[in-house]
Amino acid sequence: MKKGLSKKEQKNYDISRGIIEKAGKAYDDGSLEEAIKLYEEAFEYYATTGDILEYAMMKMESGEKDKALDLINEVIGMNEEDFRGFYFRGSFYENQDNDEEALKDYLKAYELIKDMELSKEYGVIPFKIGRIYDDLSDKEKDKKDEYLDLAKKYYNITLKIDINHYYANLNLGSIYEKENKLDEALELLLRANSIDKDEKMSAYNLGVVYSKLKDYDKAVKYYLEEISKKEFYPFAYYNLAIIYKDTYNDYLKAKEYYIEGLKYLKKDASLWYNLGCTYVLLGDFKNATDCFYCSINLNPAILGFLEEDKEVSTYVINKEFKNLQNKLKCN
Repeated sequence: MKKGLSKKEQKNYDISRGIIEKAGKAYDDGSLEEAIKLYEEAFEYYATTGDILEYAMMKMESGEKDKALDLINEVIGMNEEDFRGFYFRGSFYENQDNDEEALKDYLKAYELIKDMELSKEYGVIPFKIGRIYDDLSDKEKDKKDEYLDLAKKYYNITLKIDINHYYANLNLGSIYEKENKLDEALELLLRANSIDKDEKMSAYNLGVVYSKLKDYDKAVKYYLEEISKKEFYPFAYYNLAIIYKDTYNDYLKAKEYYIEGLKYLKKDASLWYNLGCTYVLLGDFKNATDCFYCSINLNPAILGFLEEDKEVSTYVINKEFKNLQNKLKCN
């Protein structure tokens, strides 16, 4: 029995819970309109703060954004010490791609809970703060270091609350990889991959770290794991090809992976260029010309690079290079 309720209120509360449960099932089944109707029916009996916030997000999803925001603001006005209103308003703004306003509300929500004994579901709040700072570090170059430090701070807070938070491990590991803090990156990325091996990029990032550590066999292992998934990061093909070309000197295998990668990355000039280089190493200058032509069309600056690249010096003195120049003039 819910504390503080009369018998009549308890009865109404119980009826409301039953209808809300049906609404949740309808929503999970993809019936948003039915879920909204059921919430409104439940509110005729009883409505908790949490119910109103969930209902508001459904109204947002249905396109009634102003109504949704009004409902969330009403909840905040009832109790400004309840973190949930700020969290849901942050989620609302995040959904509208307004990270600036979302960040303000997520920070306010975190301030209200940070001194509490937190179970792992609360990790979503500092994670979202970290994610926004992480994104801002890419957008605002003059504050990149400041925002990256804040992203790392909040990702670490998330992991103190829930060490198995997949994306906190993945994102923080990726930051450390870019900073060449490879031991720290490896620990986090191995944990992320153990949490969810099927998630896109979980194995790819490990391949990148092991490549930097020059442990190419392990890098290949994780790139292959990445491309075996239903949804994968296609640059794994590119990185596999680079290892086979530059480290293993297996040009046929490198060619195979470059060609496979181009099925997903047809507009990647570097991939076309490297495939062209591989054809040169295989002595197939005609196919190299076709690849270099595609690459230079995507990025004209590559022509100057090609002329200076020692790896393709035999191509530059071959008649096929003249054919390439003529094709480019006719373009």
